[in-house]
Amino acid sequence: MKRPAAGVTGLAAVLLAAAAGCGNDTPAPDQPLRPQPTVEPAPQAEAQLDTIHQYPSAVLQLAAPQPATVQLAGTEQLTARIDTEAAREPDADIEAVVILDFGELTTSPGYALIVFVNTPDADLDTPTSAPGFIGTVAFPHRDPPAAGQPVRALLPATDAIRASTDSDAVRVTLVPDPDTDHPASRATLEVRVTVTLVRAPA
Repeated sequence: MKRPAAGVTGLAAVLLAAAAGCGNDTPAPDQPLRPQPTVEPAPQAEAQLDTIHQYPSAVLQLAAPQPATVQLAGTEQLTARIDTEAAREPDADIEAVVILDFGELTTSPGYALIVFVNTPDADLDTPTSAPGFIGTVAFPHRDPPAAGQPVRALLPATDAIRASTDSDAVRVTLVPDPDTDHPASRATLEVRVTVTLVRAPA
């Protein structure tokens, strides 16, 4: 499974990429055409957010081919919280963003990450038309971003959480998508998953 990468940095660029359907795959005949953002991690200093609440996980050790799911404590009834914050700040857009903070990257791990919310059984066979799909994170083999520095990827998740959530805590599933061009490169990734409520001008 190959997914093209489109380099973006910062929340505004990621939101723009998602809206534009950056990195679309060709869907199977039984799947509707749907935006499928593909992003590359950016240095943390370039991805500052106007944060309202954060719900972080512990650090995960992720390795292909096994997907990993993490449940974010405190995110029960998250859509109601979004609506409450929006009522308090009618001049701002309140959005949920999934942040993936990686340890120091010196090279690509040899796989991309397909990211879903509230789809704990997701794997490589799960269609990206599923309501919980929020994007794919790609790691370039040449000139990795900020080599040797912590980096993060930001994925807008409000619509997917609204479409797929219930009263339980939000769960984020990371599905490794191996790079068939570099089969020998299968590094373990350290990643912390955070669901963040952010504020943006309306």
